[in-house]
Amino acid sequence: MVEASRSIRRRAILPTSLLIALVGLLTYAASGAPYQLRFAFAPLNYWIVAGMTVALPALLLWLAWLIPGKKPRLSGIALACLVALPCVVFALLALMVSPDLTGKDQSFELISETQANGTHYRLYRSDCGATCDTGLVLRQELDLSGGLRIVKKVWAQYHAHEGTVQTSGAVVQVVDSDGILASLPTR
Repeated sequence: MVEASRSIRRRAILPTSLLIALVGLLTYAASGAPYQLRFAFAPLNYWIVAGMTVALPALLLWLAWLIPGKKPRLSGIALACLVALPCVVFALLALMVSPDLTGKDQSFELISETQANGTHYRLYRSDCGATCDTGLVLRQELDLSGGLRIVKKVWAQYHAHEGTVQTSGAVVQVVDSDGILASLPTR
């Protein structure tokens, strides 16, 4: 009995570790933390979210199969199935709204960029769809290898459509035809 218990614990280490890491990553991404990892190829961001969302109930199902005893195992499988329903719906929605393979994200369109202090300042036009107006979002982005970026949102304005980003000394500015919309220190 003791040997069987040790075997179950050893087999459960990998799925448990993966589940903890996955929940940690999803929690960090949903927390609105100032620094986020993003891929330069926009569709990949959506595909990763969809894959991680489907992996959550899959890992729960894997752990449920390792539970000894018929009733606890069936309870674990039922829990995994209950978690799977909203996760699959969320993953399908993420895949439905993902940009096409050209990599152009119409809901978050790059309209201007500049560089200062080794990082890029990129201005995006955001469009959440028919129920809201467009806005501008300025992000500070550090390009890493493999198409990864560390991204920090530094400014946003709702009900804005056009603009450019430029640097002036130690300041980054968002400018439109009416003048300066924002003036922020470079970091």
